Amino acid sequence: MKFKKIYTLGLGLLIAGMSAVNAQTQDNEKIFYRMDRVKANNPWTKSLNYAGLTFNENQDFTIVELDFQYGKGSFRNVNAPHAFNKTNLQTESFRRLNKVFFYGKFSFDYMNRLKMGW
Repeated sequence: MKFKKIYTLGLGLLIAGMSAVNAQTQDNEKIFYRMDRVKANNPWTKSLNYAGLTFNENQDFTIVELDFQYGKGSFRNVNAPHAFNKTNLQTESFRRLNKVFFYGKFSFDYMNRLKMGW
């Protein structure tokens, strides 16, 4: 009898804790949105029909990505550099100001090759 009470109490606490963690995860989930997820929730974004901006659930969403790569080694090809630095900047945004809707995307790539063979 005592074991059943302990088992029931433990199971109840476990379920209550899991539901509290689940609720907390749902509140903070917007932090982890990616543009792929926004486009999956709004299929019109992949088409050329921009009238769908009025149905956008995420009315103001912006993502900025900055990437830097460095590589070095004794590459064997004549046109391969001894070392390289690569930088990538990308931004994409949905924005609503009163009754005007905006969408924009910008990408910039830069690569610096050091000690080229030719």
